[in-house]
Amino acid sequence: MTDTNKHTTIYKKTSQINYFEGFDDEVLIEMAMYYPHQFKMMCILISLDLQAEKESYDKNISNRRDLC
Repeated sequence: MTDTNKHTTIYKKTSQINYFEGFDDEVLIEMAMYYPHQFKMMCILISLDLQAEKESYDKNISNRRDLC
């Protein structure tokens, strides 16, 4: 396994946060049906949060390599 694959695997294991866990299914369905724009914006924000988390993780890994 290459370093990149190993880091991606570790990242996936540590970032499996279910953002929708706090919502009842009915609420999510209602939001998607009646407030599609707001639902889309919420999904975009979740995506951006995950991307920021991944970039922070990648930066920390990179910094650790510089120390060795």
